[in-house]
Amino acid sequence: MKVIKLEGIKEYVPDLTRNWSEERYDASLVCLNFNEHESSLVFNLRGVEDERVLLEWQGEMTNKLERTWRDIQEATEKGAEGIAVLLIKKYTPYKIIERAAKGTGIDYWLSEEMSLLPLQYAARLEISGQINKNDTRYRSKIRQKQRQTQQSDSTQLPVYVIVVDFGTPQADIIKR
Repeated sequence: MKVIKLEGIKEYVPDLTRNWSEERYDASLVCLNFNEHESSLVFNLRGVEDERVLLEWQGEMTNKLERTWRDIQEATEKGAEGIAVLLIKKYTPYKIIERAAKGTGIDYWLSEEMSLLPLQYAARLEISGQINKNDTRYRSKIRQKQRQTQQSDSTQLPVYVIVVDFGTPQADIIKR
């Protein structure tokens, strides 16, 4: 079974700020703690890869983290972005290079990991998350996010949709 370290969120996104990465790590930790998950759990993946991975982390929930992330909906959005960082790194040849503007139907622009051309768009990424297990809502989010990405189809770049469920825990990585 593959092992993914949650702390990798803080190490992976060199084209965005360190604060961006640390915030997503903290939010992921809050979401996992909200569901009372232990510091090592089996995470189910579907889509580009169908497998179970071991997600591990060292951080502990603190009062300061709890006060910072009292809005669990925002924590879920940012936490899902954190998990998506790890999945993009592990299962695609891309990296996140830029936040997309509103109205594009995506969250981030991706570049090839080994590209010699800096900040050249090579793919698109849309992310969503949910805090509690609800299979009907989860499947609906996947369909809705796939439709949403059509707004930027004129780029003719591949698009990844990643939906994370912190309750189950699971994630779908869909490429279209």
